[in-house]
Amino acid sequence: MRYKLYIIILVSIFYSGCIEQIDFPVEDNPKVVVVDGTFSDVDEIQTIKLSHSVGVNLQIFDPISGANVRVEEACGHMIQFSETEKGIYTVYSKSEVDKNYRLNAILPDGRRIYSRYQGVRPTFPVTGVYIADTVLSYVNESGKLRVERSINCFAHSQGEPPEEELFLRYDLETVWQMTEAICSPLETVKTCYVYDRDVAFNIDLLELSPGTDDLNFERFIFRRKLDGVFGEVFSIKVDLLSYNEKEYRYWETLKTIFEQSGSVIDILPARLPSLIELEGNGEVFGHFAVVGKSSYVRFIRRSDFNSFIYPYCGAAGVLPYPFPQSCCDCASEPGASLFKPEYW
Repeated sequence: MRYKLYIIILVSIFYSGCIEQIDFPVEDNPKVVVVDGTFSDVDEIQTIKLSHSVGVNLQIFDPISGANVRVEEACGHMIQFSETEKGIYTVYSKSEVDKNYRLNAILPDGRRIYSRYQGVRPTFPVTGVYIADTVLSYVNESGKLRVERSINCFAHSQGEPPEEELFLRYDLETVWQMTEAICSPLETVKTCYVYDRDVAFNIDLLELSPGTDDLNFERFIFRRKLDGVFGEVFSIKVDLLSYNEKEYRYWETLKTIFEQSGSVIDILPARLPSLIELEGNGEVFGHFAVVGKSSYVRFIRRSDFNSFIYPYCGAAGVLPYPFPQSCCDCASEPGASLFKPEYW
């Protein structure tokens, strides 16, 4: 599989003295097809996302809608995905040991994109998720002492050493319960479940080698400020994904790019490998991975803390200030759904 390199060169020009604004013509770069998908060995909703690249100043998802998305077994059997949201294709299925799979999709314009065939790799168990309630004191820009409470989350794993080398990546999903405030006596109060997609989380990779001694280790996962999202129920779902080596090296490259220090040995900005092929004209980058998966879910309730945590939308007679408008319509909160996660 060849690698396609996409290089964005950012040029900054500095002038001293008088500065006069100059308007430079901007040439639009052709849009690149972006693929992001996994196919795990767990019976669950499998998701593949198709989109177009956007400018670095646009933090949006530009979906590719109307594609025919399938995962193909090496024997030729096709697993059909359905478009549940624009650019997001899903199916309830799983990959099986001793079978090989690849992405095989037709874009709306008739071009085909495909990945290499991959089998399911064994994974390593996540046996627990632990939290630590911490207090941080610091001096802000105004010179005032501030105290902030937060939680640190750790994942614990324990088991027999693997029989072969494992290439693992931690993944994370957090969900918190949000019950509306009483904004009108004529409306029924709803409860939503907010899927956090902006939680601070680094690309956390791990390689395990065969050995003779049992493994027992703990991994820091993320930190979050202790606030109203912990006022009802908050869940942390930690997944440990086991990749084939080539797909693991893709994530390794991403990690290197995101954690560059600015030295002369850094990778050029935005140089990304592609594990997807495209028939016809155009460019594509991204990845599709068949993975083994182990998971652990930890629920956190406000009773787990020594001090009372007010819910996001307040308690009886005590409303938050400023008052979030989404507390009158929880479905308007970013990431909110009226449906509980399957594991709640």
